[in-house]
Amino acid sequence: MCYYFSAPDTFALMYGVPSEFMCADIATLRSKLDYTDNTSGSVQDTVEYKLTGSVIVTATAAYNNQKVLQDETGAILVFDQNNVLGSLEVGDEISGIYCKLTNYWGFLELVPTRPYEHLVGYFQDVDPLVITLSQLNDNDYMIEHQAELIELDNVTITSSGNFAKLNRYDLLQNGVTAPALYPYFQDADYLTLPIPTGVEQNITGFNFATS
Repeated sequence: MCYYFSAPDTFALMYGVPSEFMCADIATLRSKLDYTDNTSGSVQDTVEYKLTGSVIVTATAAYNNQKVLQDETGAILVFDQNNVLGSLEVGDEISGIYCKLTNYWGFLELVPTRPYEHLVGYFQDVDPLVITLSQLNDNDYMIEHQAELIELDNVTITSSGNFAKLNRYDLLQNGVTAPALYPYFQDADYLTLPIPTGVEQNITGFNFATS
């Protein structure tokens, strides 16, 4: 059972979270902490927020139980070292997420504080944002879409060797180059495999642009 109350010169409380910290969508949640203000370290907000709207899991990793959540307004990376959210798969849709926010060197992270409230559905799709390599080179543009699922079409990997975690690999598209491919998730299934150098392909991943 949930109780609501209000009083003069104060604020309403819902599920223990002040109404000013209730966020209907990811864009609202992301607006609560200026992660572009300090890019020299890791700083966590002390406020507990509640993300009330439904979001879809677009990526998962075993390391620190990381996940990426996205809705129609934006996306955010989940750092869940204590496995508060439990087991989730790509395509799961959930709502009612309690969390704090961390500015991790210019990348905004969601740190869960309680289990999520509702499993809304399974096997949900998110259409990636199709961008060009020129747009990817525009840091201001990419920060606006931080953590979102993005797609680069007709690109060629010009680096050689085998894929390794946390290395950058060069991409080429219509004469534009950038060290844009970055295996961030440490259990990605393509790690240690040979790089398909010189093969034109479409690549989909999540946007790890930092401020």
